[in-house]
Amino acid sequence: MHLNDHEQYVAQAEHSLAEAVMSGDSARVHELLHPDFREVGQSGRVFDRAGILDDVASRSPKPPYILENLRCVGLSNDIVLATYRAIAATDHGVRVSERSSVWLCNGGTWQLYHHQGTPCPEQ
Repeated sequence: MHLNDHEQYVAQAEHSLAEAVMSGDSARVHELLHPDFREVGQSGRVFDRAGILDDVASRSPKPPYILENLRCVGLSNDIVLATYRAIAATDHGVRVSERSSVWLCNGGTWQLYHHQGTPCPEQ
């Protein structure tokens, strides 16, 4: 699959965000999240940018989750949809979820606008 420049950037940004969230790099997370960011988490709870930044600042660093089958599709010149499977190690084993992200180009900077994680049944 050939990715255009925007799709390629978003693919890299998804990996960068995963690393920043799990390592506690609040500054990098702040850069990557749109001011109007919303997330529907695996629990069904809705988070905003401030809530995610608080969570990142309070968590202990953990290894980043693995992104499998990452696919990025440009929906317009300034919107890219990313979908992937996330695999994360937990204290109780492995947690797998299907994820989708909508990235917007905001003033020349790509930022995550919306994210959803849906847990997968144990395999």
